[in-house]
Amino acid sequence: MCDKLARLKTKPKRINFISIQNSHTVACDGYATLPVRTGYEQAVSHRVGSGYCNIAEEDGVIESIVEGQGGVLRYKNGSTLGFILGRRFGKAGGQTIPHEMSTTFKVGDKVKAGEVVSFNSGWFEPDYFNKGQVLYKAGTIATVALVETKQTHEDACTITEKFSRRLGTKLTKVKKVRLEFQDVLTNLVKIGQEVDFETPLVLIQDEMTANLGVFNADTIATLASMSQQAPTAKVRGIVEKIEVFYHGSKDDMSASVRALANYGDKLLLTQAKATDVPVFTGSTDESYRVDGDPLLPGTMCVVFYITDHVTAGIADKVVFASQMKSIISEVADYEIVSESGIEVDAFFGAYSIFKRIVNSPFSMGTTTVLMQLGARHALKMYRGK
Repeated sequence: MCDKLARLKTKPKRINFISIQNSHTVACDGYATLPVRTGYEQAVSHRVGSGYCNIAEEDGVIESIVEGQGGVLRYKNGSTLGFILGRRFGKAGGQTIPHEMSTTFKVGDKVKAGEVVSFNSGWFEPDYFNKGQVLYKAGTIATVALVETKQTHEDACTITEKFSRRLGTKLTKVKKVRLEFQDVLTNLVKIGQEVDFETPLVLIQDEMTANLGVFNADTIATLASMSQQAPTAKVRGIVEKIEVFYHGSKDDMSASVRALANYGDKLLLTQAKATDVPVFTGSTDESYRVDGDPLLPGTMCVVFYITDHVTAGIADKVVFASQMKSIISEVADYEIVSESGIEVDAFFGAYSIFKRIVNSPFSMGTTTVLMQLGARHALKMYRGK
């Protein structure tokens, strides 16, 4: 229905903007499958890569699942499909984006060819009317008042604090720490630990200082303030992943550095086994770069992935309907209610719609309201009210 409305009510050039703008968005907390659809919501999962959906190529059975790591689908011909579950990270526009991979299947479940084995839950949700398939979550429903104010001038918009939380998302900052093989390490942060701007990620001692036994409980606080000895997180969030890369032999490492290398290799081994892929270690060479510089022999790089939740704020970009890009000019700390008592989520300019020759939002809005009312009446009838 939505595609017909767009073609009849919208300038063709603006229709082309839909796919362009959709390729520059991030998943938000309030995203869901929308009532007004194009019919393409189910097809999207079959048009994206494995970072978003894994599709069974043949009939098979779920052989194993390791929670938070991955699983294996064994096909009838004996081959396998390994899929990641839990957190994975992607990059877009210079940002590191956390993704959450999920599945509706359990060990022993039969899977048919064409069914979605795993999916990115930020962008997709199960299709309960078509088992084994998922639907694309195109956005969130908002009650928008069309008004002309200085906050809606030049295609800008106002949103409420409540709505900004529905547009909340997670972002990950990557912190790299370079070490020498002979360093002595203590107080390494753990996966799942909450950190702040000044939280030391690890305390580093050189070999000579460590052997002198200088560091004790009284000096740890002093070390924490010395950036070269205690690199800090410089961001707020949760440590979700730690990667360890090293150039050289473990035999040349101090005991604590070797323990860290073994820890990193164990993490890689766990996921490799869970997804039935070849096992790799963190051993590398000069081709691995740390901030543009090669990782030299006798050195190690520890990569910390720190994820925090952020809400939509001033200067963030949003898209109303399918193609009307806007910049948030105000996050209202007050409640916006219409004269009839309807809670409003955002202000947007009617002139911004008319000058773009994009009239489909009016049809989409009224259709959505009618479908919501119809759903409520159907539920009342179902419940005998």
